[in-house]
Amino acid sequence: MNKKLLVAAVGAALVAGPAFAAKPTVSVFGKAQQEVVNISSDSLTDQTYQGDGSTMSRWGIKASQDLGNGLTAYAMLDFLQGAAFSNGSDGDREHFVGLKGSFGSIRLGRLQGIYKTTGGVKWDPFVATFLEMRGAGGQGQGSFAHNGFRNNLIEYATPKIGGGLTARFAFGVDERDNQDGEFHWGASWKGGPLEIIVAGNQTGGSGAELNNTKVGARYKAGAMDVSCQYEDVENGGNIQVTGLRIQTGGQADGEIIGCGLGYKAGNTLLRASIGQFSASNNAVGDTSMFAVGFAHFLSKKMRIYGGYKNISNDNNGDTDLIGAGMRFDFG
Repeated sequence: MNKKLLVAAVGAALVAGPAFAAKPTVSVFGKAQQEVVNISSDSLTDQTYQGDGSTMSRWGIKASQDLGNGLTAYAMLDFLQGAAFSNGSDGDREHFVGLKGSFGSIRLGRLQGIYKTTGGVKWDPFVATFLEMRGAGGQGQGSFAHNGFRNNLIEYATPKIGGGLTARFAFGVDERDNQDGEFHWGASWKGGPLEIIVAGNQTGGSGAELNNTKVGARYKAGAMDVSCQYEDVENGGNIQVTGLRIQTGGQADGEIIGCGLGYKAGNTLLRASIGQFSASNNAVGDTSMFAVGFAHFLSKKMRIYGGYKNISNDNNGDTDLIGAGMRFDFG
């Protein structure tokens, strides 16, 4: 039944455009990041690290075309850049083609998860740095939580409803890729300084069905920004730092509470975040995290940042990180 509805929805969006559409626009974009971090750990080798182990660096191409009658075609090819800017692209990020108009939007391709981008990484200004909450006990990790991408999805996003509500739904129907039955959903309501989100997903294919769900709220007014998110994860990834896995004993499944408090003073952002992961598997162990940091913006595109983070796991002790980095966005 779901497949029939999807085919009908996609077909309805593919309405023939005018004979003469506007010329397509194409742009190149990207981010370049490097950081130097000292890692002191009870379970990892103490080390000083330089690079982009949190994989912020990327480049890509965006394209769009006004088809007339309120319909726009758009596409993106996005690539992960090597952590040391060495030998070219290290992997794929989002690759999609879509249509948008008064009905909302439809995208087909490799996409970031709705769970990931509903609240989540959008609320953490230090995402993809050593100070990030995800994978450290403050947010779930893995492609069904707050990392990575899912192949071969069909996604529909509603237009804004009632002035503040938006919702997205994505389905996996590819039986060759064992994604048949995969389902992602999320909704966000914004009213003034307050935003409330809810999101979830379930795995597809022939394996056991796993579900992640979360709710959260954010209040952003003036220079102050405070947010909290609760997750119940069955597919929660690993506890790790800059790509190095801390926890042992399998998948990090359980309940997560993560909160952040930020204050913008001129061109400088000050931020503190805390998280608590309560594991359903004693072999993984409960994990708590705490981070404080700053980001100073030399322009809208260029920033320097630094800070301290502690991750404490019941079975693997403490890991402390202190460091600094810089990032330049372009395009």
